[in-house]
Amino acid sequence: MDNQKLKEYLKFDETDLQSNRNGQFTEKQRTRMIKDSKSGGIMDNLGAYIFIFIALIGVCVASGSILWGGFQSSNFLPMLPFALAFGCIWPLVWGGFGVRGLFASNSSKSKFSLAKAQGFANLESRQTYASNGNPDIIVYTLHIGGKNFKADKGLIEAMTQGAEYIVYYYIRDDLTALISTKNILSAELISPAR
Repeated sequence: MDNQKLKEYLKFDETDLQSNRNGQFTEKQRTRMIKDSKSGGIMDNLGAYIFIFIALIGVCVASGSILWGGFQSSNFLPMLPFALAFGCIWPLVWGGFGVRGLFASNSSKSKFSLAKAQGFANLESRQTYASNGNPDIIVYTLHIGGKNFKADKGLIEAMTQGAEYIVYYYIRDDLTALISTKNILSAELISPAR
């Protein structure tokens, strides 16, 4: 069954769909996945930057304690273990987490695997509210075949509630918990809603 709205929204064609049915990616899809994995914008790497900032706090605390302890020779020796812990161990641990996060999000050596979910589409929208009680944003979710996809309004409009679909999506480095609309490569309508 053909669903042109879905093809236009997810930007796939019949060649992409056929490759996904056969358990393979097309070159166009592979390029898109690598581009997505290398996006590495500030918001994508926010956690890594926070870890690096925490590491720098340790260096500042250690430097301040050495300077303060150096002016008072009676306090220098008791401050030395504190300064070493915050000046060496703290930055290595937190900085290591940050650098690892940056490399992981910007790596072109990510491993991609193709997965599929088949079932009846349960399209859900939920209104969130700001602290002052005013409506904030609408959160969209697609539930299909036991999988949940963070969606957006475009996908909700392209799919039909209660219709049966097969959704082909990619998983990066076996991170199945982080699946969103951008992971969906293609989809096909199996049967219309009853």
